[in-house]
Amino acid sequence: MRAETARVGRRLLGVGALCSALVLGLTQPALAVPGASFGAAAAGVAAEDAASDTQQQIDRINASLDQLEQEAASAGDAAVQAQSSADQAQRDLADSEAALTDLRQRVQTAQAEADAQRQRSGAAVQQLTRGTDGLGGEPVVQLMTSDDVSGALWRASALSQVSAQADAQVRLAAQQASELQALQDQQATVEAEHRRLSEQAASDAAQAQQSAQAADQAVADLQQRQGALLQQLADIKRTTAEQEAEERRQRQLAASISASNEPQTTSGAAQSSGSAASSAPAASAPASSAPATSRPSSSPSSAPSSSAGSSSRSSTPSSSSSSGDNSPAAAQAYAQSRLNAMGQGGQFVCLVNLWNRESGWRWNASNRSSGAYGIPQSLPGSKMASAGADWRTNARTQVDWGLSYITGRYGTPCGAWQHSQTSGWY
Repeated sequence: MRAETARVGRRLLGVGALCSALVLGLTQPALAVPGASFGAAAAGVAAEDAASDTQQQIDRINASLDQLEQEAASAGDAAVQAQSSADQAQRDLADSEAALTDLRQRVQTAQAEADAQRQRSGAAVQQLTRGTDGLGGEPVVQLMTSDDVSGALWRASALSQVSAQADAQVRLAAQQASELQALQDQQATVEAEHRRLSEQAASDAAQAQQSAQAADQAVADLQQRQGALLQQLADIKRTTAEQEAEERRQRQLAASISASNEPQTTSGAAQSSGSAASSAPAASAPASSAPATSRPSSSPSSAPSSSAGSSSRSSTPSSSSSSGDNSPAAAQAYAQSRLNAMGQGGQFVCLVNLWNRESGWRWNASNRSSGAYGIPQSLPGSKMASAGADWRTNARTQVDWGLSYITGRYGTPCGAWQHSQTSGWY
């Protein structure tokens, strides 16, 4: 009994000591234990999650901008192609009209000649008939029974000549009638083809107009949403919308010029682009070399200079042509000002020579064989979107991109002109 009581007492003492220790622990500073770093680790994870969320937001905004820009670029290329097809249809129709006009004139002339020959053959036959009647019978009988043999011989000879002439006139009349019929059949065929070409030209013109409107709408959508998206990027990255726009522009310029320096397999690369360049049917196509971005070989080049293509102007699209003066003279004046700002004013003559050959400084010049487009003959034209969404209709945007391309690949316009003189393309 005493032993059991002692064991209980010892247990109570142990419990008391444990309680004292717990109380003491609560009143003493906490000792460092491995789990104490959990709070710091959790804070790090939270920071990483926040950074990840931020990057995802940036990626989403950039993806939206990329999609808008791609849609505008694709619509622009489609509009260029549709307009090129419409221009070609108009040229085909004009050629058909000229051929038909010439053929109608030939038919008219052949008709008049056939009518005249028919009259001549009729007269010859009448003359032959009158000559036969004058002999009073068959020529051979008259010759045998006539007392005047010499006279009968003369009359028979004359009649033979008249008969031969009549036969020749009749055969010629038949030949000309056959030729007239062939021309008339050819005219009917050409007129049918002309009607088909006329319908095709009208259809292509309507398609070109629709494509141009779709391209203008895509540019308008891009410009409407671009500012807000760039501002969102700026807010997240603590920059400005202008800085974000310039960063994207420089990145896209470098990418487009780098792509231009890649070897091309376009069938029109070795052909003269200016001889194929065209815009409206009424415009004449100047002599030119291969398009700026369609070349058989490539060489490394640096990224474009930021001063070469930067511009603070706004881009405003138009359904049929660019806003403002898009004339070759205005484009040259703008290019001169850009070169002056770049410290390359003395290079202007080389640039004029180069782009006279490429496009005649026409903003809507299109290469028939390769599809290169614009004043600098970009292939495809949408590469110029890196200089502005209105690349399809704005000569200044095209000049900006063209100067950036030249700066990035050749350094100066005279360097590009020298290469074009040597190789036939730049």
